[in-house]
Amino acid sequence: MEFPVLQIGNRGEDVRRWQKFLNRDQGIKLDPDSMALDGIFGAGARHGTSTYQVTRGLTPSGIVDSKTYEQAVEDGFNPKGDV
Repeated sequence: MEFPVLQIGNRGEDVRRWQKFLNRDQGIKLDPDSMALDGIFGAGARHGTSTYQVTRGLTPSGIVDSKTYEQAVEDGFNPKGDV
C-alpha cells in the first residue's frame, strides 16, 4: 500500500487522520491551537510526528514517510479510517 508523504504545508483528510492518530490513539497531546484536528500539517503536527518517531525508534524527521506509516499501521493507524 502506498501512502502520501505528510509534511509542513500539507492539508486535507489524510492530515486530519494523522492528527487524530497522534492525538487520540497515541496520546500525544500538544498545544490545542497548533495540534487541532484541522487537517493542516503545521508545527504541532510536525512536533507530534517527531515525538511519535522517537518513541518508536525511528529517525525523528517530523515528516510522515513510508517507515513512519509502516510503524503506525502496526500500531493501529487506519489510513482510510474515519476522521
